[in-house]
Amino acid sequence: MHKSLRGSAVILAATALIITGCSSGAPASEGDAATADVAAAQATLAEFAQPTGFPVTTPLEALPTGARVAYAQCGTPNCALFGDLMEAPAAALGMELTRVDAGQTADEVATAFDSIVAGDYDAVIVSSIQPALWSRYLDQLVADEVPIISTGNSGLDPAKVFLNAGDESLNTYGKVLADWVTVEADGPAEVALYVTPELAPTLTMQRAFEERIAEVNPDAEVRVVEIPVAQFGSTASQIVVDDLLAHPNTEIVAFTLGEMMGGLPSALKAADITGLKSIHAASTPATLEGIAAGEFTAGITTDFGVYIWTLVDAAARAVVGQDVDQAVRDDELVMQVVTAEDLPEDNSKGWSGYPDFAERFAEIWGVQL
Repeated sequence: MHKSLRGSAVILAATALIITGCSSGAPASEGDAATADVAAAQATLAEFAQPTGFPVTTPLEALPTGARVAYAQCGTPNCALFGDLMEAPAAALGMELTRVDAGQTADEVATAFDSIVAGDYDAVIVSSIQPALWSRYLDQLVADEVPIISTGNSGLDPAKVFLNAGDESLNTYGKVLADWVTVEADGPAEVALYVTPELAPTLTMQRAFEERIAEVNPDAEVRVVEIPVAQFGSTASQIVVDDLLAHPNTEIVAFTLGEMMGGLPSALKAADITGLKSIHAASTPATLEGIAAGEFTAGITTDFGVYIWTLVDAAARAVVGQDVDQAVRDDELVMQVVTAEDLPEDNSKGWSGYPDFAERFAEIWGVQL
């Protein structure tokens, strides 16, 4: 339970519109026997106590020298970071990478894909853009025999793309969030789950979370709260604070994206909200620093360096006619659930389960960095 303005009808009314979900199970009364399957949740978390396996091991048969690759970049900071991370591996492989800003609106996405379809690219990488916004362009690219590497585009027809990365890992994120909540709660608890409706990956995580929590902790009282993507970095933290003030018995909060949490520690402190347990998926350098400083409890980290180099590796293999490794096909990301004791002092460059990943890829590709 956190400190708050308990019983304030004004705050409850002011924040009622924020809540978009409801309880995933009837709240248990004080003293009820816990029905949570903590052992099952712990077993899952044990798989992520250390970095998971490196996904790419098969040597590249030929270099895609001169290949032109377009990256359709969604309008979030993480997508921009992905673009930054793609440049070095693309250059090492001799490919020409063009970043095409797809923004956040339907018009911006259409403009971006008009450019991509007309650009006569050898491969296209698309990150976290609602498939409904570019489905007709997808069909055109398929007709033009342009291989597509998709990541974070939930609901996409996998038969139409060379690689459909992201769906299974998003389900894993949601499941691990639910398992961590179950272990920390050790029984019934009031939990807030924060999602962003414009970003389909967070909704996939929500579904996986709700399915898993129903299995391992059906007495948990879960509400789903929306944080619009346009509020990232501005009023997102206030949405969280208003929600928590309206629900003073909240014990645990789970965020489907670390990007949602900008400015949250200071906002919670200003509102005198303390004692929360928190976990988030897709940790950023800022949220890792927050974990290390004790401002957040835990995060599900992903080795973005390995992941993005894997996507570029997939583009190269698509160009030269070679399939990806099965671990890549199965969407096995390098992940770990971390707390402060797992992190170094400096997290400004993010987390890596394999700090030598660039050298590993260079050996697999037969190139010099």
